Amino acid sequence: MTGPISVGLHLGVHKTATTHLQFSLRDSREALVAKGVRYYGPDYLRLRGRSIPQVFGLGDRRQQRRSVGDQISFMAKDGNRILLSEENFAGQLIDGRGVITQPLYGTVAGQVQELADKLVAEGAALDLFVALRSPATFVTSCYSQALLGGHFSTPTEFATHNPPAMIDWVGFVRSLAGISNLRQMFVWRYEDYAAVLPKVLSRMLGADAAKEVALATAIANQGLSARALDSVLEAQANGNTWLSPARARKRLPVGPDSPPFGLFGPEELRRDRDRYASQIAQIAQISELTVIRP
Repeated sequence: MTGPISVGLHLGVHKTATTHLQFSLRDSREALVAKGVRYYGPDYLRLRGRSIPQVFGLGDRRQQRRSVGDQISFMAKDGNRILLSEENFAGQLIDGRGVITQPLYGTVAGQVQELADKLVAEGAALDLFVALRSPATFVTSCYSQALLGGHFSTPTEFATHNPPAMIDWVGFVRSLAGISNLRQMFVWRYEDYAAVLPKVLSRMLGADAAKEVALATAIANQGLSARALDSVLEAQANGNTWLSPARARKRLPVGPDSPPFGLFGPEELRRDRDRYASQIAQIAQISELTVIRP
C-alpha cells in the first residue's frame, strides 16, 4: 500500500433500494477511479472465489488467495478508498421454508468484526453503511422475493409466519454498532432514500467523488402488482403451474393503474408506523453511529 487506505462496507440490507445504489455505482466506476475510489459490488463479489469472506480470508481461510495486506493493495490499486456493496454478506434473507430467517441477519456482526480486525491490522479503517425499512413493507417485499424465488405460500400464510413485530432493527443495529475497530457507522431509512442519497454517497465516497455518480434511472427488482399476485394465486388454486410469479410480474407490472400488492391492513400499518418510529428513535440514541436524515 502506498498510503492510508479506507474501506467502506455497504451491507444493504435487502429490499432497501440496494440494487439501485449498486447500479449507480457500477455505471460510475470509471469516474470514481479517477477520484481514487474503487467500487466492488455484486457483479464482482458474487463471482467464484471473490466473495468478501473468500478474498479477506474470513472463516475458511483455505480459500484465501492473497494476504489481507496484499488484497487491500490489489483492490485499491492506486486509489485510497475501497467501497464494497453486497447485501448477501449480511446473510440469508429467506430460508428453505420460504420464511424470513430468524434471528434476522444473526451472524453478520461476527463476520464484520472479523473483517474490521483484519483491516485495522493492516492500517485500513472500516466504515459501515446500513439502510433500514419499515417492518411491514419489509415483510411485504420479502413475500414478493419468496414467491419469485419459488417458495409459494398465500399472503395470509406468509403474514402469519412473518409478523412485522418480529423485525427487530434495534437489536440488529446494536449488534453492529458494538463492533470494535469500526471507524464509523451510518444508518438511514429506506423511506428517505431519495432525499438522503447525496449525503450517503458523500460519506461513502467522499464529497468530491460523490459528485461523479450518475444515478441509475431504471427500476431495479420491481415487486409484484396486486393484479399479478391475484393472477398467481388464482393459477395456483387451479393447478396452473405455468404462470409463475416472474411471468405474472412481466405481464402485469406495477404502474399508474396497477398498484403493488399489500399484505397488511390499515390498522396493522398504523401500529407498524408507530413501532418503526420508536425503533428509529432508539437507534438514533446509539452513540457509536450516525443516522443520516433528509
